[in-house]
Amino acid sequence: TGAKGGFIVKRLHALLDAKEKSAEVIHCYQILIRGLLDLTDNRVADKIVKPKHCVCYDTDDSYLVVAADKGTASFSDYANALSIDYGFWLGDAFASGGSVGYDHKTMGITARGAWESVTHHFNRLGFDYLKNPFSVVGIGGMMGDVFGNGMLLSNQIKLLGAFDHEFIFLDPDPDPTTSFAERQRLFTLSRAKWSDYDESLISQGGGIYSRTLKSINVSPQIRQRLSINSEQLSPHELIKALLCSPVDLLWNGGIGTYVKASEEQNVDVGDRANDGVRVNGNQLRCKQFGEGGNLGFTQAGRIEYALQGGNINTDSIDNSAGVDCSDYEVNIKILVNSLVAQSDLTQKQRNRLLESMTDQVGSLVLKHNYHQNRAITMIEHASVKNFDDIVWLINILEDKGNLNRSLETIPNADELQQRKRENLSLTRPEISVLLAYSKQLLKQALIQELSELDAQLFQHTLKQYFPHQLQQKFPQEIKEHCLAAEIVANSLVNSFVNRMGMVLAFRLREETSCSIVAVFNVYAQVCNTFSLPNVWQAIDAQDGLLTTTVLEQLQHDIKKIIERAMHWFLTREPSLKNNLLYTQGITELKTILPSFMTQTGNEQIDERVDIYIKASVPAGLALDIVLLDVLYLCLDVVWLNKKASHALKECAQVFFALMLELNLLWLRDKISLLPEQTVWESLAKRTVREEFNTACCYLSLTALEQKGTSTTDKISQSLACSQKSIARYRQLLALIYQDNDIELEKITVLLKELRSPIQ
Repeated sequence: TGAKGGFIVKRLHALLDAKEKSAEVIHCYQILIRGLLDLTDNRVADKIVKPKHCVCYDTDDSYLVVAADKGTASFSDYANALSIDYGFWLGDAFASGGSVGYDHKTMGITARGAWESVTHHFNRLGFDYLKNPFSVVGIGGMMGDVFGNGMLLSNQIKLLGAFDHEFIFLDPDPDPTTSFAERQRLFTLSRAKWSDYDESLISQGGGIYSRTLKSINVSPQIRQRLSINSEQLSPHELIKALLCSPVDLLWNGGIGTYVKASEEQNVDVGDRANDGVRVNGNQLRCKQFGEGGNLGFTQAGRIEYALQGGNINTDSIDNSAGVDCSDYEVNIKILVNSLVAQSDLTQKQRNRLLESMTDQVGSLVLKHNYHQNRAITMIEHASVKNFDDIVWLINILEDKGNLNRSLETIPNADELQQRKRENLSLTRPEISVLLAYSKQLLKQALIQELSELDAQLFQHTLKQYFPHQLQQKFPQEIKEHCLAAEIVANSLVNSFVNRMGMVLAFRLREETSCSIVAVFNVYAQVCNTFSLPNVWQAIDAQDGLLTTTVLEQLQHDIKKIIERAMHWFLTREPSLKNNLLYTQGITELKTILPSFMTQTGNEQIDERVDIYIKASVPAGLALDIVLLDVLYLCLDVVWLNKKASHALKECAQVFFALMLELNLLWLRDKISLLPEQTVWESLAKRTVREEFNTACCYLSLTALEQKGTSTTDKISQSLACSQKSIARYRQLLALIYQDNDIELEKITVLLKELRSPIQ
């Protein structure tokens, strides 16, 4: 959370030379920073100290950081010098990206983060971007951080054209290898411009043109490549043609808003400098847009482009790696600065330590971009089926999460219903906004209840946030980090929503009356019980090796089991007092599954594993995912073991033998096919599933208490005690076998007979 702003010196005296103007800009920037520090709470020895000569109406808040987009290193140094001079508690963590920090341009972190979105879109399109050349049009110049770094992230790029505030670059048939090398040269050249590009390397019909020209002759090659009809265009018209060209990727690494919605006017955009080149979202013909810069589109323009099939997120998703990297720098510096203050590190040692963690910080940041893109895709695909859930969430965010639907261009109720009737999902830009608001609301709620978070989960999450060097060398200092609560809340919310979507936490609270912190405690319990971190790591390793469809199916199968298991724990074991019991029990049962599974059950597992193997999923990973469905049932076995005090293996044998005897696995599969299009259907399905689980458990418990010496004897004795109800259940089951339509009413009647022996 935070704010983005721009620093512009509007009135520089015309008679000043370049050096004097630069000095004046720096002086004005320092005035701004002093003004901010004069009004900010400070932290001294873990106590909040209010600013002098101020009447403070707000609550305590000593967290203020700044960063400059242009000239980051030098301007951050100016700000940090003032921070140190003021005795501000953050020291040189106040402004990230300075001379002793993580230089965004050197790391290329913002471009690399946006490139995670680009590669994700390519994977969704089924395009092998690693082996096949792809066409690109760009906004920006090679001297720029985001544009320059972005255009060096693949040697398969065919840059057909680009423009900045001075020049238009055109190359209708570039050689990927040669042009890559030339872009690399320009990137390292001080104050490079497109006019410095070696024109001898440009293919026939291309060239470099000043934007001050009155008109530009458009070659046949350019006309054919960019689908342009006119032989002569003004620079503005040519830029519009570039923006609307049929390419694989439109890459934005520049400054300005170039795309709006057709119903918007230029005056609505607030970027007068680019009014003459702006186009509408429905005019774009690129397959995807990578928004490494800020505000390249209006939000309405993004949605219009997405509705016609374009692949696009929001800028806040694509270029978030820069902000994320700054967050890491601040939080790491807070920790290492405390070590310097305690004389555990010298300043030189601190600086070397910071530098040594650069690559790892970059990896941690890019992992967030990777998972956020996958989260948006997951939500996009699920929103058609679960549209009512999305509408319900939007209403919650409006009511409690400060969402202004009109301001954020979220469809109104009538528009949403129209989307539902047309079987359309929300677009990625709309999901990106809702994702942010849902994360913020969850974080606010979690922070308030954080004292109830499982202590082990808190410490594990906090530790995992930091690079390995800090985890190994300074574990105690990590535990004492002054922003530990904020780091943990942010990390947990990001991880949960990225894996499970933005509705589940709110839905669980609604359906089970649990607290938000209970949702996160239970989620961690489920992940540990089924060893899911290892499974996820194995899936992530298959990215690029498996098709997007297969990867999404794997994630869907895991997500489905997690949801069911979370419901199970929240209704059956809400206190989580026996969490280790379940983790150990599931681990043990996994090793002896064949001994209590039926032959049919084992054959079904083998069949599902074979399906995944044929889709190129490694056999071990396929088995781990398929077994989750059985291991979820084993939660009831562990519960039986706790209740009946019988051996775990015996509980499993009785439980699964009963499932076979009464065809309960068949019934369970039919329950999973019940519709859940509406909120009520979803609730009804969940209620039926819980009743089914309860019935299975108590039937098994009754059987375990029988005096028979074998599993078969125990089950026979147990069913004989309720012969009439069981006979009635079998009769009804036989009738349903003959009818392919499985309805809630039929299953409800079946469950009534099944419950009779235990009531």
